Amino acid sequence: MISPQAFIAPGAQIGARVTIYPFAYIEDDVVIGDDCTIYPHVSLMNGTHIGSGNTIYQNAVLGASPQDFSYKGEKSTLIVGDNNVIRENVVISRASRSDVSTVIGSGNILMEGTHISHNCQVGNQNVFGYAVKIACDCTIGSRSIFSSGVTAKPRCRIGDLAFILTGCRFGEDVPPFITVKDNPAVYAG
Repeated sequence: MISPQAFIAPGAQIGARVTIYPFAYIEDDVVIGDDCTIYPHVSLMNGTHIGSGNTIYQNAVLGASPQDFSYKGEKSTLIVGDNNVIRENVVISRASRSDVSTVIGSGNILMEGTHISHNCQVGNQNVFGYAVKIACDCTIGSRSIFSSGVTAKPRCRIGDLAFILTGCRFGEDVPPFITVKDNPAVYAG
């Protein structure tokens, strides 16, 4: 079901069995895979390519222009895999250059207010709690958990199965299989 009250630009590519609610906004260079649900007031901006089975909730903005002073409007992309849950008010920026993409893997859960900045590379089956902020050029492995209010500074690498506790702020890499806490971040187990 695609609501006639949604704005869908003529160049957008919409897969089979996609549900788009009223007041969604979808630009020309957008690809939406099969079996996705796009709730009201979602904005899918140019350069956003979404796989199958994704659910995107109200007021999320995918493919937002990068918040990077060096960005001059060149064509860039956001690639989202399959079966992600992207909750209300999430913002994911597309890349700041044409030679790289912002990438979100498959099976991730991004809770309300999460922001993933430009050029980030996110693996699979991660959980991002409320209001998590990931700065530009970060690389995140798979199956990690970011509790609410976590902030990662630019160019950090977070390994697989890392657990970042509530309110943690860090600017250093987080190895796989560990827990970190506090501000600045310290090893917690």
